[in-house]
Amino acid sequence: QVRGMGIFADIAARDNLNLNLRVEGYIAVVKDTDQTFMFTSSDMADWGDASYWKSQKEATYIYTKSIAAGTWVITHSLNKYPSVTVIDTGGSVIRGEVVYNSINQLTITFFSNGSAIAVDGKAYLN
Repeated sequence: QVRGMGIFADIAARDNLNLNLRVEGYIAVVKDTDQTFMFTSSDMADWGDASYWKSQKEATYIYTKSIAAGTWVITHSLNKYPSVTVIDTGGSVIRGEVVYNSINQLTITFFSNGSAIAVDGKAYLN
């Protein structure tokens, strides 16, 4: 069970997470390496020890959209309906409407105040 999640610029930023937010099972998306990790220890003293961070790379698909669009169709081949987090090129989390076309494809449509908007950035699927 995931008990916390964060998106970090790099490993150092992840390791500096507030002590009160650290929990076993924490999911960390690290932008500079395009990797996702899960913290596997129940001892928060292990937080900075890389051996307690399990890479989720095999279970994560990262989609990059370099040309802004209002709709992204993503074929990911994860054989599941993944959770989705979208980060724009400015580093902000962007919310979109996700429709699962199949267990290997989804469509994200972006809106602001009821109108479609074009977005570029990355979608993290896991």
